Amino acid sequence: MRTLRKHWGKMVGAFLLLVLGGTVLWVETRPGTGGSVAFADPPYTPLTRVDRDAIVRLMEDISLDRDALIALNPNSTQAESIVSTIRTWRTNNAASIASYQSTVVQKAAAVDDLKRQIAVGPAQAGQDAALAQAVSDLVSAKASYRIALASLESSVNDLLSVSQRTGWTALRSGFSQSMPLRLVSLSDAQRMDLGRAYRRYQLRHAAASTDEDRSAAITAWDTERNQILTADQQTIWSTYNTYYASASSAVAGAISTVLRVG
Repeated sequence: MRTLRKHWGKMVGAFLLLVLGGTVLWVETRPGTGGSVAFADPPYTPLTRVDRDAIVRLMEDISLDRDALIALNPNSTQAESIVSTIRTWRTNNAASIASYQSTVVQKAAAVDDLKRQIAVGPAQAGQDAALAQAVSDLVSAKASYRIALASLESSVNDLLSVSQRTGWTALRSGFSQSMPLRLVSLSDAQRMDLGRAYRRYQLRHAAASTDEDRSAAITAWDTERNQILTADQQTIWSTYNTYYASASSAVAGAISTVLRVG
């Protein structure tokens, strides 16, 4: 008994150390704690190159390609959730989505073929009517595909903040494929004015023979653009540049993790 009393303090200390050690281990390995989750969260199953390309195309079709996702400024966790949601949805709807996409491609090819025939000649009776019908069929095919994507867009929308939803809406009707102009919602007049200003910039930049000339072309473009954009739109433009690096890293990490090819 005296021996037990003598070593009692050491026994209690060892017991507490064991409990605390077990607690730390559990905290470090359970999901959602920021510690190692290797045993709790298995990695995403590697994709085939075909499946990865299909998911990337799907992201493009809902205006959430890599650049668009960066423009929404997600953190790493949110970016992974968005890409994972798109991957899961595509996995569950692969056959039907492939059918819609194939139909759109076929209808677009039919329109292009008729346009080439008309351009090359000779003119044939009924070509104009055939082209009009082909264009109508393509519009219908795209509309059906958009309807099929509605549930995916709804799921992604639930992962976004209010400001990100506004940004996504702008991206889906963007002025061009270039960022951050693509992120700004524009009136028809602004689109026309910016189009003219950008063409002037391209001509000036292409004709520039010195660094000073190129710098002057960029300055002229910046000046014209700021005159066309509202103050709020200019803020969107400038803010994008402040978070681009961190958002790029978050999106790159998400795509690398979720869309890993085996």
